[in-house]
Amino acid sequence: MVVSTLDTCQVGQEFDSIPTHLTIAPWFNLPIESWNAFNTEMDEVVLEHRFSPSRGGDAAEYGDDGSVKVRRLNHPDLFTIVQVFPVHAAVFELAHHFDPDIDAAYSRLNYSPHVSDSSDRAITEGEIVDLSNLTVFQKRAETGRKLVKAVYLWDIING
Repeated sequence: MVVSTLDTCQVGQEFDSIPTHLTIAPWFNLPIESWNAFNTEMDEVVLEHRFSPSRGGDAAEYGDDGSVKVRRLNHPDLFTIVQVFPVHAAVFELAHHFDPDIDAAYSRLNYSPHVSDSSDRAITEGEIVDLSNLTVFQKRAETGRKLVKAVYLWDIING
């Protein structure tokens, strides 16, 4: 899974659930022998695309039963989809290249940039959200915990 976390994580950290984030690409299978190629392509994505700050937009309820409370993101000057979509599209297509069976239900033209509310944090309407990273999580099969596999920081790469 590739996300942009609101608070930067460190490679090697593990979580029971992913910290507050914007999903860029859902869970996908990446063979271990493909990691170097994937990593190289992710470096290119970060070099070619960049988020600029977004603002918390309207509240919504997602999920089949509407039980997931979220805050949509709005770019202050443009529609968020115009600003966020190129990053999502590049990362999703890269993940799809390695895993043709990736779940595309909420991707591509069905992508809706949002941050889910959690017990720890909820974005408010008008709050500035500065997404400074792309973070790759790996799900540990044996424990279900989420391992931070890689963190790509725009300020460091594009510094």
